Amino acid sequence: MSEFSKVSEDTAGRNSLYLFASYAFSQALGFIFWILVSQISNSNVLGDASAATTLSASIIGITALGIPTGSKRLVGISLGENDLSSVRVILKKSLLLVFVSTLVVSFSLVLMVYYFPILLNLSFPLILISSITAIFAVVVSLLKGVFVASLRTGSVLVTETIGTTFKILLGTVFLIYGLEAIGATLGHLVGFISMFILFMVLSRRLFSKEDTTQSDISNHDIVEASLPSWIPNILAVLGTQLGIIVVIGFNGSLESGLYFVAFSLFSFIAMVPKAIATVAFPVMSGMKSGKEFATEKIMKMSIIIAMPLSLVLFKHPTLLLILFGSDFLNANLMLQILLIGIAPISISQGIIAYVYAQGRYRMVLVLGILENIPRTILYFLLVPLIGGIGASLSYLIGSLILLFGSIFSSSKANLKINWDVILLIIVIPFSLFILFYFISLPLLIDITLFLAICFIVYSRLKLLTRYDLTVFIQIILPKKYVTIFLERFKPIIDVLFGNSD
Repeated sequence: MSEFSKVSEDTAGRNSLYLFASYAFSQALGFIFWILVSQISNSNVLGDASAATTLSASIIGITALGIPTGSKRLVGISLGENDLSSVRVILKKSLLLVFVSTLVVSFSLVLMVYYFPILLNLSFPLILISSITAIFAVVVSLLKGVFVASLRTGSVLVTETIGTTFKILLGTVFLIYGLEAIGATLGHLVGFISMFILFMVLSRRLFSKEDTTQSDISNHDIVEASLPSWIPNILAVLGTQLGIIVVIGFNGSLESGLYFVAFSLFSFIAMVPKAIATVAFPVMSGMKSGKEFATEKIMKMSIIIAMPLSLVLFKHPTLLLILFGSDFLNANLMLQILLIGIAPISISQGIIAYVYAQGRYRMVLVLGILENIPRTILYFLLVPLIGGIGASLSYLIGSLILLFGSIFSSSKANLKINWDVILLIIVIPFSLFILFYFISLPLLIDITLFLAICFIVYSRLKLLTRYDLTVFIQIILPKKYVTIFLERFKPIIDVLFGNSD
């Protein structure tokens, strides 16, 4: 059995679950917040507020210098060598670098928009708040990366849930008092400030302790490890966040709000492979063997979890869109187009984690260019013609190009994957989807039956094994309840997986 499976599979799995849960809770609470925005105000206010928060994310992508990702790899390596002194040095130096760069860029943006307001189709107060938010958010991103690399994702879950709760409570109060888009954006700022405070408190020991041993980590090392992801991050900003900004620029607040909601729902599903790869990445960086096993495991579990969910939402896109109001039902086609990219993203994330963990920085850069340059060009070609649908198509095409580039890169990196198994895992839910698409069943029965059959087929074909289920149960339940659960549900488990694996 590989190093990954013996040492870190259950640990990485538990932390993947915590990381996904933190995103899931913050996304779910975020959906509630945006629903409140649309109900208390209107779709135009939601469009302006979402564009302002997107601007914050865009600033972060540019000014973070890729350090949240690069430092995460260095922290993973240092922890693998039990070098806590280097972890402390990495954190302190990384914080200073990202804070200064974000402060300079944010201040410059505020000055430019103040003197040249025609640059962005947003009010000056929104841009000012977005710039301040970016400063706190980039530090939060860095601290979160360190916690993920050290496998303390339980702290990430608690911190992000508290921060998002503050965002909802205060943002709602601001909206009720008539602050509209400014109120919603202020709520966003408060959420990041609260997360910043909590992360700083939780990491205080790293700052308070003096370094007793000499660390060889320099600013140059941090920048060198970060730059390969920085340019792809800038490209990713162009490939993702720019879509919303281009839509509001060419089509106005309403269309921007539609695309933002569709993209947010898609991102919720896409976070499954991203969460698994994010947690596995620092673990893989510190591994001397087992990287190929880990990569295939990332792909398999990502597709098994994410693809059936994406197909449910593809068939019933209005299921969640209606919560935002009848205006947002027009985002159904945008959402469906985006969801087509879930399987390609699941495969690409696994390969990228493997390539980056090997230190093949140039290959990571090339993949980022392949994914996001076509997206960026297509935004400006398609959005003026067909609005949010054009943005969705642009994003999907970028994901497909990345898929082919990742598969080609895997052969260059000598990564051997059992592609027959991966293809089978994709074909199973897709075949069932085609069958269910032409069957009219009550909504709850339709969804439950589809997901249940997918799971049963996976288990009977040994694509999802009894061992996988046991590891998952160990992840989500305290140890004392694992045996009780497995014994109580043994008849059902035996039906699913057979009497033995």
